Amino acid sequence: MNVFDIVIDGFKKVFTGKNALIKHIFIILITSVISLVSVYFQILAETAEKASEMPEFPFKTFIIALIVMFIAGIYLSGYNFQFMHNAFNNESDEILPEFTGKPYSIFWRAFPVMLVWTLYIIAAMSLCISLFFAGPIFIVVGIILFFAILIISAFVQFIYIGFAKYYSREGLYNISLPVKYLKLTFEPFALMALLFIPIYSAAMSPSFFLGMFMGLSGIKDVNMIMYAGGVLGGYLGFVVQLVWYYGLVQIYKEKIDTEVIQ
Repeated sequence: MNVFDIVIDGFKKVFTGKNALIKHIFIILITSVISLVSVYFQILAETAEKASEMPEFPFKTFIIALIVMFIAGIYLSGYNFQFMHNAFNNESDEILPEFTGKPYSIFWRAFPVMLVWTLYIIAAMSLCISLFFAGPIFIVVGIILFFAILIISAFVQFIYIGFAKYYSREGLYNISLPVKYLKLTFEPFALMALLFIPIYSAAMSPSFFLGMFMGLSGIKDVNMIMYAGGVLGGYLGFVVQLVWYYGLVQIYKEKIDTEVIQ
């Protein structure tokens, strides 16, 4: 399987299809909400850190911003699952979902799977950390296990892909699944991960250049520059993330689905 061709095809699917422009406008709007709130939280933290006295905390604004971010984040998470579901039919040009209320119901259907696997990972990491306090030999074992768990945890993404296929949680709580998926998909997964390092870097570059351009243009408001860069970076980062999920779905279809059929 040629991961480079898969990635190219992924970008084509994300930017083509019916109402693609309208869909991207909605993506910009929702990712902007999360980016603006994130920058707002960052500015609050920096202001508090630099202040000689603790400034009055804007509690109501903070709570409202947190709730808005939570609502937008849930929507985008469900939208990702819907995109993955559509990506199983890679012959279609209508992979990018329409903006409806459906992502919320998809998210809550997926939530138990995400929660359980988050708890699995936390428990495994806690075990590794506990070994650091058990003696020199156990420290070495803990470090080895820690990095092994980090690598294996990357393949939990295929469990979420498995959920997205039929929106079904059946059989997805088996703790050995990531190891199985690692054995089946390691080579294409690793190649695609390496390919996405320069892709992601290139996607984040416009935010840097935008900030530099605004500074050279005489705009002195650092917060405005941070907000503008955050909005652009949030949108481009989300697009790259969609293409990443498209690639994972194609790997899942070729390596995991094929193994199940056999």
